[in-house]
Amino acid sequence: MPADLRKRREAMTETAHKHYCERCGAELLPGDPAPLCVTCWVSDTSVTAPSLLINNDDTWNSRAPSPVEPHARHERVTPAHAPVRGVVPTHIPGHGAAKPTPRKNARRLAIAVACLTVVALMLAIVPAAISDTTPGPVHLGMQQVDKGTDACLANLYTLSADKIAHRASPADIVCPVSGKPYVYTQYQGVTTIACPDASAHTATRIYIRTDVNVPVVN
Repeated sequence: MPADLRKRREAMTETAHKHYCERCGAELLPGDPAPLCVTCWVSDTSVTAPSLLINNDDTWNSRAPSPVEPHARHERVTPAHAPVRGVVPTHIPGHGAAKPTPRKNARRLAIAVACLTVVALMLAIVPAAISDTTPGPVHLGMQQVDKGTDACLANLYTLSADKIAHRASPADIVCPVSGKPYVYTQYQGVTTIACPDASAHTATRIYIRTDVNVPVVN
């Protein structure tokens, strides 16, 4: 083979294996980060060509940068506590709880006042209601009786206890409604003590027997 033809073929082969910078066209050296030369890579690392996506490393150590995925270079990492644009945070870590709004404060104040009012009414009404519903003396027959009848039944209990104990009863114990003394009757060893005016209690008869010792209201 002629020498000039061999030199031409070698030159063509050498040219075919050479690489050039895609930005400035300079021949790439073995240590250059292909497809850019060192100068272009250091001066501009934001090339958007898919074939030129590389990691942005501020420290150059003469090694070729490692390729990354196309979307990784433009991905932005958001911190876990970073606020989202357009959203007003209600709680920021490290800054305490969010302050209540004036509307919430007014609502809480109204609820507190209402609760205090209810408690005050209960304290004023409940004792009176309890005193009005205090059960009277235990008796048989008609249960819906007034306070005057309850007082009369209490007198009957006292008089019956005195009779059973064989002691004299006070002379001032009379019916609290009519003001008359009670009526005593005895039959076969059993004493019956009756109210002198049962009609004054809107009843037919009010009495107690010493053998049963429980008043009856008819």
